[in-house]
Amino acid sequence: MNVLAGSTNVSVYFYIMQDAGSGAPGEPVTGLLFSDIETGGSASYLRTGMARTDFTLVTLASADAAHTDGGFILIDDTNMPGLYRCDVPDAAFASGVDHAIIQLKVSSGKDAVVPPLLIDLGDAGASLTNLGGMSTGMKAEVLAEINTSIDTAISELSQAQPTATPTLRTGLMLLYMALRNQLNVSTSGSPDVMAIYNNAGTVVAKKQLTDVGGDYSEAKMETGP
Repeated sequence: MNVLAGSTNVSVYFYIMQDAGSGAPGEPVTGLLFSDIETGGSASYLRTGMARTDFTLVTLASADAAHTDGGFILIDDTNMPGLYRCDVPDAAFASGVDHAIIQLKVSSGKDAVVPPLLIDLGDAGASLTNLGGMSTGMKAEVLAEINTSIDTAISELSQAQPTATPTLRTGLMLLYMALRNQLNVSTSGSPDVMAIYNNAGTVVAKKQLTDVGGDYSEAKMETGP
């Protein structure tokens, strides 16, 4: 499971199974209450390189209740047997480590086992140098930043001769303006001119056209008008 470092109000989900001492090992355990773990068991989180931290469980009013640190409840014993929600304290996901482990220990009388949950704590994307080693959550953050940048509107070019070394945005905008806005090719003047306009109808750049003896040519684009 991936969680962004520094996240708050995180709920995790455990699939709790019958252990080897039960009548049906591997089958889901239903009907557990927070007290079946809090009394005779434990709820813990472990951050990389640190000591185990116990946290107290309490009951939640419903499976979709607001987050409460230590909140615990079964999801649906009929349709999703064995699945339980647990609200983990924010301190488990604080920045500073790469991983956290969340584990529940059910009281022995319930003959239940809970696989521990490994949490990969990703950063928000600052100072990243190794994309290949990034967690899924970190890669999602980078992708979101890229999409935001791509979706940012590009301003129209001002009146000037287009540079020979444009940025990607500038080059794309010049092409877009030529395709989208008014494009006037004058063949009645001297010299003949092709003009590119902005949205307001002002010529921002133009180039001279010549057709002498059957040879057609276009000069370098220059400032308009």
